[in-house]
Amino acid sequence: MTDATDRPTIRSLLRDADVRRLCLSNLVRTVGTGLVLSLTTLYFVSVVKVSPAQLGIGLTIAGLLALLVSYPAGVAADRFGARTMTVAAGMTQGLATASYALVTSVPWFMVAACAVAVAEAAATSARGALVSQVLPRATRAGARGLMRATNNVGLTVGAGLGALVLLDPVRTSFVVGLLGAGLMQIGGALVCLRFREVASETDRSQVTAKGHRDLPVLGLVLVNGVLAMNQGVLFVVLPVWLVSRTDIQESFFSGIIVINTVFVVLFQTKVAWAGETLGGASRSLVVCAIGLGVTCLFFGAAADVGVGAGIALLVVGAVTHVVAEMALAGGSWGAATALSPDHLHGQYLGLFSSAAQIGKALTPVTALALVSALGVTGWVILSALFFVAALLVRPLVRAAVHSRERYVGQVLDTV
Repeated sequence: MTDATDRPTIRSLLRDADVRRLCLSNLVRTVGTGLVLSLTTLYFVSVVKVSPAQLGIGLTIAGLLALLVSYPAGVAADRFGARTMTVAAGMTQGLATASYALVTSVPWFMVAACAVAVAEAAATSARGALVSQVLPRATRAGARGLMRATNNVGLTVGAGLGALVLLDPVRTSFVVGLLGAGLMQIGGALVCLRFREVASETDRSQVTAKGHRDLPVLGLVLVNGVLAMNQGVLFVVLPVWLVSRTDIQESFFSGIIVINTVFVVLFQTKVAWAGETLGGASRSLVVCAIGLGVTCLFFGAAADVGVGAGIALLVVGAVTHVVAEMALAGGSWGAATALSPDHLHGQYLGLFSSAAQIGKALTPVTALALVSALGVTGWVILSALFFVAALLVRPLVRAAVHSRERYVGQVLDTV
């Protein structure tokens, strides 16, 4: 474990050419992603004339396919090389995004949406393995935090560009924006060609899928899936709650997003160091679970208490939420890499990514249903779910440590 006083600063991290390339790749790619997020729903509904129901069905199917791809993509990154998979999947994602500009029918929309989701899931699994391959262990945690902060900057810039496109919301404007988004994603992937393909100490042709048989880790993966509901709680459940159960203007939600973005940009790199070791990663996951439990209580308490008190409670909840979100980012990646040998990082990260996608997909039909039906009681139930997850983290990590020899033949850290 690196002593806190010996950890590289952001400035020293950025002096590393590989860290700079990773951050540049992320920045370029996420500007494109921000464009996509700000344009696609309005484009498909208002220009292509996809109904909201058809949009929901298409995105659900795409999400399910992405869920199925994350783990096999991680296995492929271990076997064929993380750089190769990152570039191939990133370029495919960019081409698929650009194909949105050609969509003229519902079936075509569904095919394009599935292609984008599958490529994005594959690229996510491969990028996690790429970080482990090209960076020394001493700088990985800090670099991951810096990359995530860069993600938020890119998404913000992309959303701003999307807002410019929407000043003239005609088909031509959308086409230019979507083609630009695809090119940015391709550009982000091409930056990764500057990395060397790191030789593995083991024969990659002999790499097989093992992660799904690692039962203690699978338990931790499921807990990670529960914690991944954090995004849905903020972006799906809270806006509905704000409109239906408080007197606060809907526009205040944008302030919540600003708080989230600013905190991630300023503090994610520092928080990421906590996941540097397995013990630190497990503590980060516990902090995340407790933070989400507290967040739910604050959000629930904001109902019917007046505008001033409601805003105060939502702001505090937004802060505890973003702390939990940052802890999860470092904790899940740190646990996955610490519990797997170097030549299997891709598939373990793919497992964690799959669980995260399950959590995101289930949030609308679980958390939103609970809160909509039960009100404040629904928030209390959600809070209890996260507190239970907090209790499970350390026993599951200990079990995984004790069974390392059985599954992967080594232990990198102790709790």
